[in-house]
Amino acid sequence: MNVTLPATTLPAKLPGEAVTVLFDFSSETTAVSVATTTSALYTPVHADAAPSAMISGGATVSGTNPAQVLQRIAGGLADNDYLILCSATAANGDTLICPAILPVRNAKPAS
Repeated sequence: MNVTLPATTLPAKLPGEAVTVLFDFSSETTAVSVATTTSALYTPVHADAAPSAMISGGATVSGTNPAQVLQRIAGGLADNDYLILCSATAANGDTLICPAILPVRNAKPAS
């Protein structure tokens, strides 16, 4: 069975910045395996021919919480929002999908 968790909006990142995104599956399971991540344009302002190029390396299960997955994300075009989907397999065999929206901006909002 596929289970899709609610989408979250991540803090904005700069086009040249690399960040590690945490996907938390703990509301559905205590541990995951076989994690994969994909990226697509969510609200395109500027054409990005390769949004999947933002995915840097493979997704890894967290060493401190086996229900969390870490994924490095780099690049992207300013003023675009990207939909990052992390899929993982739960202990019971369910496929869990955790969506996140990642804004890429030329300047970060003041904190």
